[in-house]
Amino acid sequence: MDENLSSALTFGLFTLVTLLLTVFLIRKIKSVVWWQHLSKSIAILILGSITIILITFTYYSIEEYYEERPRKAESLVSVSLGMTYGDVLFIKGEPRSMYKGGQKLEFGVTIPKYYSNIVFYERSSKTSVMIRFNTNGKVVSISSFCETNPYEKIHGIHCTANVPIPKLANYSLMTDTSKDNLRRLYCYPELNTCLEAEKAKVDVIHVYDPMFYPSGLKYYSQ
Repeated sequence: MDENLSSALTFGLFTLVTLLLTVFLIRKIKSVVWWQHLSKSIAILILGSITIILITFTYYSIEEYYEERPRKAESLVSVSLGMTYGDVLFIKGEPRSMYKGGQKLEFGVTIPKYYSNIVFYERSSKTSVMIRFNTNGKVVSISSFCETNPYEKIHGIHCTANVPIPKLANYSLMTDTSKDNLRRLYCYPELNTCLEAEKAKVDVIHVYDPMFYPSGLKYYSQ
């Protein structure tokens, strides 16, 4: 059973048992003298508060499971695969840097031959997001850098998570290592997702178009 689902069901069972135990105890202590001096409204308020708290925790636990359950990724950092260059500019604003094949481009270059570039959106001097476009000007990969986006997560796996990366139930996990052995890619092909790690911690999250990358993401040096 998926770990998140197991946690949600366990918490739900705990909530149910706690609620039933609370009702049982209230029924038992009704005969105690000091209880009889409490107003009925206070008793209802206490029981109602406990019930609301338990239901709230259960709701958010189940909601978190459904939000983080593995599913095919199609977007990251508010950018979706297939978006046009213009759509990305509208959502993210002007990029700090634009590159094509290692050559830096000036912002505003929008003629089709430059659409196969890589656009960097940066915070100060550190790269925040990297987006690659195909020759038709459509997004084919999105990368979020954990150094500047530390709270980013996907499939329940957080930025800066420790290696080894967990295997997700019913999904294959493929790995690739850089030529210098300093970095590794952990990819879930069915989910269009790769996690890149250095120093045994995730530092980049990638979402990619499997039509453009039929073999998944790999290190070019190999």
